[in-house]
Amino acid sequence: MSKDSTKDLYKLISQISVYALGKRKPDAVTVRRMKNTAAGFIKDSAANCATARGLIACIEGHYEEAVKQHTLATKLNKNPHHVMHYAVSMRTLGYPAEAYRLVQSVMSQMPDQMGLLSAEISLSFESGHYEDVLRFHDEMLRIKLENVPTNVLLFVYFSNLLLELNIDSSVFPVIAKLFESIHDKYQKEPFDSYAIEFNPENKGELFYWVTTTADEQTIAVMNAELASEIALLKYDLDDYHTGFRAPQTSSAEISIDKLNKYLFDMNAQRTQSRL
Repeated sequence: MSKDSTKDLYKLISQISVYALGKRKPDAVTVRRMKNTAAGFIKDSAANCATARGLIACIEGHYEEAVKQHTLATKLNKNPHHVMHYAVSMRTLGYPAEAYRLVQSVMSQMPDQMGLLSAEISLSFESGHYEDVLRFHDEMLRIKLENVPTNVLLFVYFSNLLLELNIDSSVFPVIAKLFESIHDKYQKEPFDSYAIEFNPENKGELFYWVTTTADEQTIAVMNAELASEIALLKYDLDDYHTGFRAPQTSSAEISIDKLNKYLFDMNAQRTQSRL
């Protein structure tokens, strides 16, 4: 696949994931803009174009069109990423069994199992499919992949806690909008990084931070405004803690051994609960 069109495809996927996560359909203007973007891929990669159209059909709720476009993409290009995007659409449309079948169909074809599974964990996390994050991690454990990237492990950790605490995932697009509006109010530079805090001693709470280059005083003001807005939301967020903070080096301080042990134990508990 072309590097340029693939980069643009993933930008479009990020926009699509907001609607998938919020379980809502985009308006007609947004759909038309997305479809125009997808059409722009066709000269460079017809498969990318078909995959994009399949994902757009998915958030519109058009099952037949999604299947048609994703099937076309997999015929045009044998790269397993197209099959995995097909699986994402099936999960979003409410067909988890078909999604699982599609994922399994390409497992043996993957030249880079770590890269593909890591990408799908990231995609599942960003699109709000937290149970699928855990399924992909289960697959990592099954085939005994080692040296999994820290950010991927944190996605798994976050997803597990999110499901355990039974937090309504529809709140996250709302919180994301709050972050964006408050940050834009006080800062000109865009923010594009966040941190999930791993604390194995405190399993009953989630900590999620967005980094900003704002000074300490401005961060305090931004967090006060954010807290006030979140308090007005009609969601149970007692165990969810979030806010702005300056860039940290916490990712380097994370004990990978502790994180892996926590996730391994978590997987064992889930396996036992199924028996």
